[in-house]
Amino acid sequence: MSRKVGAYGPTFAAVPPLLAQTDMIATLPHLAVGDGISHYNLISRVPPFQIEPIEHCLSWSARRANDPAILWLLGHPRPSLAIGNA
Repeated sequence: MSRKVGAYGPTFAAVPPLLAQTDMIATLPHLAVGDGISHYNLISRVPPFQIEPIEHCLSWSARRANDPAILWLLGHPRPSLAIGNA
């Protein structure tokens, strides 16, 4: 299988308006596009092939290593980010 990358976006939010103006397709997490599917009159489908999971990580400045908000976030993974939730 091969692909041709036609565009890059800074965030997932940039994808729906791009798709609405082109004949391109994209594979990205359903949660990442939010209301973009309905707002831009797009169609969402499950791909006809397996996509390997992507590892996610958090990064922040060493100056904020003891920031209570960051420490809280590290101790409370969001259930919506768990594999299988949609």
